[in-house]
Amino acid sequence: MNISQLSALWEVSEGNVVIRNAIENELEVRRANNNSFSIEYIYKVCKKQNHAMNVTFIPASEAYKSFGKHITMDILVTEEEALVIYEHMYATPPINTYGYVKAKSLISNELTNEQAEELAYRGFHTGDIAEVWHL
Repeated sequence: MNISQLSALWEVSEGNVVIRNAIENELEVRRANNNSFSIEYIYKVCKKQNHAMNVTFIPASEAYKSFGKHITMDILVTEEEALVIYEHMYATPPINTYGYVKAKSLISNELTNEQAEELAYRGFHTGDIAEVWHL
């Protein structure tokens, strides 16, 4: 099963603590090795393609606990960070990095003021992402 399938099972296993804990343990193992979405990919979608991104978090991850199941966001980067990301994107071969991404919610009332501040100043780890959608 992939992360999205495990996430769906986790959501419907609320009444069975044993199964839910087993799924959480498996999700944590997968989260620790999750390199599905790099900082460069998120930057490319949000800044180069100018798309809003809906990020769904892995259940029980730090981001899920902090921001809920999903957010619609735009990445926040300084000019220096953008330059490094740009260099990574156009390196031969391209370089993908993983770590914390700072962002802002694009939907009013999606997050509390405290959550929005945490998202902008600390962000979330790319390993906490289950899936993304963008138009």
